[in-house]
Amino acid sequence: GKTGHHTIVLRSTVAPGTTEDRILPLLLEASGRRIGEDLSLVFNPEFLREGSSVKDFHQPPQTVVGSVDEAGYVVMETMYAGLPGAFVRTSCKVAESVKYLCNVFHAMKIVFANEAGSVLKAVGLDGREVMKIFCQDTQLNISAAYLRPGFAFGGSCLPKEVKGFLTLARDLDVAVPAMAGLLESNEAHIKSAYRLIARDGRRKVALFGLAFKPGTDDMRDSPLVALAEQLLGKGFEIAIFDGYVKISRLLGKNKEFIEREIPHLDRLLQETPEAALAGAEVIVVGHADADARRALIAALAPGKRVLDLSGYAGVRAAAAAAGAEYEGICW
Repeated sequence: GKTGHHTIVLRSTVAPGTTEDRILPLLLEASGRRIGEDLSLVFNPEFLREGSSVKDFHQPPQTVVGSVDEAGYVVMETMYAGLPGAFVRTSCKVAESVKYLCNVFHAMKIVFANEAGSVLKAVGLDGREVMKIFCQDTQLNISAAYLRPGFAFGGSCLPKEVKGFLTLARDLDVAVPAMAGLLESNEAHIKSAYRLIARDGRRKVALFGLAFKPGTDDMRDSPLVALAEQLLGKGFEIAIFDGYVKISRLLGKNKEFIEREIPHLDRLLQETPEAALAGAEVIVVGHADADARRALIAALAPGKRVLDLSGYAGVRAAAAAAGAEYEGICW
């Protein structure tokens, strides 16, 4: 058998954690080798399509490599030298996850196009023509936009448009089960945030952000309003800060919405981030401007817990430095 350094490369789809947690111990036991000395273990997901695998190998959009040691990366970089696309170093678990998510996303794209096309055909349109125009938008539609894990969607547009398209499909008797699950999934994400807040019995909550996104006072169908409602309904004591939301300035449907959903908002909404943070046991970061984030970071201390819905740079590190607990909703 081979006596020198041996690099074993896995390429097939496996659940995240399989390479390091299951395969590595078996290899070490069976081979008698040691990682970092005479053995490397790599997960290098393949994205080769049937019928075009040779072309896909030579023209990859990127090469993703997870390794348990540095030598594994070096071997793979040498092997793939000269191929186009970025060489991405990451952990085995991340590489395993990328393999899964790419294929699931491709399946979702096909289902989305087919459901959209079915509805469009029912109204007398060629779905291919519509999707051709749809795909020309590379800023929002075919891009990295909205593909950053975080909190739920909301506002005056997205929920309304989803409901409208689902109503159209139902009126035309066209089944769109994937699209029909969007609102349910969004609601489940809000409930997940509530459970993370409620799980350890701390009842005093500071909520940063109430509008559906930063830079506006529009609270219509805001997921943060829905989260605040759930907390209030379960008896939590909450204080809210949103620098853009001023009760005296609310107008029209925005005012009507919040008066209906949170009738006593004036008692909960604080003028300063410091006021919202006073006495808080759990700090929920929906969205916050730079000044609010500075106040939030200054208030971190042992015994405080942060639930981050946005992933602002520096909050996690600041929580660790202050001895506060930190958790991201998707990280």
